[in-house]
Amino acid sequence: MTETNFTWIETHYKIAEYLSTKENDQKGLIQLLKSIGVGPFRDKSMEGKEYDIDLEEIDPFTFFCYLHKYSSTRLTYIKALAKKIGVPEPQDNNGLPTANAQRVWMFPPKYQRTNNEIARLWDFFRKARNGNLSDKEFKDVLTIKNVAITKLTESLFYIDPKNNLPINNPIQSYLKTEFGIDPKIKTYSDYTSLLEEIKAKINLPFYQISHDAWVWKEANNGTPNPPKPDEVSEPAEEQESSDEKKKQLDYSLNTIFYGPPGTGKTYHSLKRAAEIVAGRKLDSYDEAIKIYKENLHDTIELITFHQNYSYEDFVQGLRPDVENDSHLTFERKDGIFKVMADRALKNLKDYHEPEKRKKTFEEALKQFILPLEESEKEEIEMKMKKVSYFITAASDKAIDFRKASGGTAHKLSLSTLRKMYDEESTLGMKGLLGYYDPLLEELLKIGKDSSAKKQEVVKKNYVLIIDEINRANISRVFGELITLIEEDKRSHGKRPMELILPSGDKFIVPSNLYIIGTMNTADKSIALLDIALRRRFDFEPMFPVYAIEGAIIHDTDVLLKLNEGIIKTKGYDFQIGHAYFMDEENNLIKRMNRKVIPLLLEYYMNDEREVKALLQNAGLIVDEDKWPLQISGRKE
Repeated sequence: MTETNFTWIETHYKIAEYLSTKENDQKGLIQLLKSIGVGPFRDKSMEGKEYDIDLEEIDPFTFFCYLHKYSSTRLTYIKALAKKIGVPEPQDNNGLPTANAQRVWMFPPKYQRTNNEIARLWDFFRKARNGNLSDKEFKDVLTIKNVAITKLTESLFYIDPKNNLPINNPIQSYLKTEFGIDPKIKTYSDYTSLLEEIKAKINLPFYQISHDAWVWKEANNGTPNPPKPDEVSEPAEEQESSDEKKKQLDYSLNTIFYGPPGTGKTYHSLKRAAEIVAGRKLDSYDEAIKIYKENLHDTIELITFHQNYSYEDFVQGLRPDVENDSHLTFERKDGIFKVMADRALKNLKDYHEPEKRKKTFEEALKQFILPLEESEKEEIEMKMKKVSYFITAASDKAIDFRKASGGTAHKLSLSTLRKMYDEESTLGMKGLLGYYDPLLEELLKIGKDSSAKKQEVVKKNYVLIIDEINRANISRVFGELITLIEEDKRSHGKRPMELILPSGDKFIVPSNLYIIGTMNTADKSIALLDIALRRRFDFEPMFPVYAIEGAIIHDTDVLLKLNEGIIKTKGYDFQIGHAYFMDEENNLIKRMNRKVIPLLLEYYMNDEREVKALLQNAGLIVDEDKWPLQISGRKE
């Protein structure tokens, strides 16, 4: 493999050179990362609190880790950064390890930063670039919380890939298995000695070795012959940052994608849902959509919150019984959250405690009413405690019966009966219990075949996607169940919690039900979101990007200029998403006049002067005599 395959190397050296002049402008570095769509940047002011304040300082290694936190988008981010600071754009990321997305920082939260941690990291950065590191500096930096040997050597590789090698899990396995090199290190002297041994035994550049180790790991199905626990230099969780497939599927049970409109929140939520139910990383979006469609209304459901959405819609409430043609009655109706929770919980229970196969409700009912359909009987007697009633017919909606005393015809709801059959319970019903109970007993006798073998059940993951999750009143929608979605309080968590719904039904959130929300920050800032929701969800930012591998974003210079102006006047939450600039037609005037300008006028409350200034600053020609504002083209 030639050096032309490692176009990122020059870019990384240039970025490191750029960072060397920015120690006194750390807020500017954070703003720079935000401008290319990287984040989040929230800090913690005290123990026990959420991340409640903005991050205001950063070291150069953490800067690089932010760029490399997601394998699927990092090349896009690096290209966008390179364009902004005027350095060569890379075309590949061969051999570059991915940073652990859950542990990006090389320093602790603010309330724990008590010993100049970030200043010490900047000093370490300067000495590393100048070749002046020693055991003293290496040992000192390793005492900073969140710094470990794997992470530190990866960071040294980011800034100087010709003279450093990341000592992560793939490299350790590769060196030990293929070359008999012991990768265990504790000090900087150990590290430099290891590098000299590698140079002597492997006549290749370090960046080539890093890439070869990753290729070798993939060819050998992940981590063949990994080092034993006593042979590695740090805890396993610190060494798995390059195990991308495992990391990509280590998804939180509760996630919210947030960002301005047009940044791919729904796009990514559908792909994430497909990956969760498939149990693997999906590189093809077409494959993801195919899996999504195949599982929709089974293991995947999609809903959209709105201002009138309520607990009765989401969990459980009363609805008119439209199947009763004789008089108005109400029935208990489960909302989508309870439906999905019940569906997922049944799968978990069947997986852990396999039961003998039970016929479907439709199969059992068909067998029960067969004598009526074939005219063997005119009616079927159902014995109650004291008297009987007689089933006379069955339709798609109900079962008709007459009482022994005669009188008007009566009906039993098939939807209610189906639910009872699935739950093998009368669900706390009172009024008509005497009529449902004997019928349910007969159906279960038919449905449960004592001679059947136990059925093997495959454990599945279920996903509920909630689009526009911030548009509803969260307290009103989730009610008392907001606590139950926490991972440790789910069915198979450390502290499972079960509640009784107002109807008397027991309810618990299963551990195989994932909740994915999308949130438009232009509609409601994340800072204003219900605190109960914020602390129970992981938030993944979706901000504009200016290059996507395998896709075309048109007029990126216009988009970038527009967003730079918006950030200065309105903030990051109101940027224009790159999706607006990915239309197949590639008509700038039509796109701006029909989509972007109306959005800008909404953002700026129809302030013509403000919007016109943004458009002109982006190099666009504004028609002076038209309202609403329109453009006629670009400036030469």
